[in-house]
Amino acid sequence: MKTYKTLLWISILLPLLVGCISQFTIPENAIHDKSFVGKWQGKHLDAKTGSVKKWVQIRKDDGTYIIQFDHYDNKGKLLGKSNETGYWWIEKGLFHEISPNTMDQPESYLYRFMGKDKIKFISAKPNSDYSFEDTRVVKEPPKNLRLQ
Repeated sequence: MKTYKTLLWISILLPLLVGCISQFTIPENAIHDKSFVGKWQGKHLDAKTGSVKKWVQIRKDDGTYIIQFDHYDNKGKLLGKSNETGYWWIEKGLFHEISPNTMDQPESYLYRFMGKDKIKFISAKPNSDYSFEDTRVVKEPPKNLRLQ
C-alpha cells in the first residue's frame, strides 16, 4: 500500500515539477549563416592559471552543434574531456549559442571573419575580456558525423 501511495504522489507531482522548468527557445528571427557551418577547432589559454582548453566543434546548418573539450593544466597534462550539445544562431549582429542542459541563457559573442576559415569571437558580456578563434577543418561535415 505504501508503494502505491508513493507512486500516486510521484505521478501527481512530476508533471507539476516538469512544467516549472523553464525552456529556452531560439528566437523566430534567428539566422543560421552557412559561413559558420562545418567542423572547427580552437583553444583558449587562461592567462591567470596557465590552463588550456582545446576543442573541436561541429556546427550544422540546422542550428545544432556538438563540441568536445579537452582540458589541460599549465604543464600540458590532460585533466579531462567533456562534451556539450546545443544550438547556435545569429541575431542582431551577434553569434549566440546555448547548451540547454547546462545553461539558462545563451552565450553571445561579437565575431569577425579573418578569411573564410577563421573566426575571431569576443564575449559580448560587459567587463569580459574572453575571446578565442575558431579555425575550420572541414567545410560541410556529413549529416551523421560525430566527434570521436
